[in-house]
Amino acid sequence: GIKDDTETSISKDLREISFVLERRVESRNQKIEFRNLPYGKYSIYVGNKKTGEFTSDSEVTKIGFPIHRKNTQITIRLSRP
Repeated sequence: GIKDDTETSISKDLREISFVLERRVESRNQKIEFRNLPYGKYSIYVGNKKTGEFTSDSEVTKIGFPIHRKNTQITIRLSRP
């Protein structure tokens, strides 16, 4: 889940979301559900490395994140509206 004692950053226009995922179970793939993201194509960064992309349709978007350490920085950026 999202680590409690770290800063979560969400830009006002929702073009960038940044948070730290904490691995709380043995599974190395954590899923998070996002709602009402603006329509567009988003890039996913784990640490500073781009690991994937997804398209939001402004409804519900579920994303799996590969988590290999106890705490992992995740950033999601709108790459194309």
